[in-house]
Amino acid sequence: IQEWGRNEYPESITGIKLGKRCQRLHLLHGAGGVFDPENVTIAKLVLHYADQSMREIDIKTGVHVRDWWGDPKQKITGNNSELTWTGTNPALQKYGGEHPGSLRIYKTTFENPQPQSLITTIDYVSTMQNSSPFLVALTTTFSETNADSPPTYTGQPNKATPQGVFPATPPPVTNRKSGVIPGQSAR
Repeated sequence: IQEWGRNEYPESITGIKLGKRCQRLHLLHGAGGVFDPENVTIAKLVLHYADQSMREIDIKTGVHVRDWWGDPKQKITGNNSELTWTGTNPALQKYGGEHPGSLRIYKTTFENPQPQSLITTIDYVSTMQNSSPFLVALTTTFSETNADSPPTYTGQPNKATPQGVFPATPPPVTNRKSGVIPGQSAR
């Protein structure tokens, strides 16, 4: 999203529909052009609840993310964030200098300040600093027994679980043109 002095990206993404309760929010994210000092809020998650209340969660440089071009050994200070992916691309190879480092994506887990309230929508908002924050993915977890357990099939079609609704078995993958399931012959 937008940073100060640039206009090719939106300043915010608003109205991301959620429509459920959650205990934790998990982000895959990063930032480009990070010239802000440590601990500067460069973005906010704005949680809008069904009861019309709202809460903001700050995303900070050095705490949750660093520049997406950099040394993968450079640590972040937040205990709820970790470097989760590194990679490269032609631009990094061409413009990264003698020691280009790598591309970096971070995973951050935030506690929902109101886990018993339904979140209707989420906004992802730049604070218009010198960094361009970006969000790759956002997911949530909520379970009274174990919020970190992955969703599982229930064995019953469309039975609701704390993590969502899942069919009894996933549908077979078919070839769109022939309708044949890969590995089987057409009859």
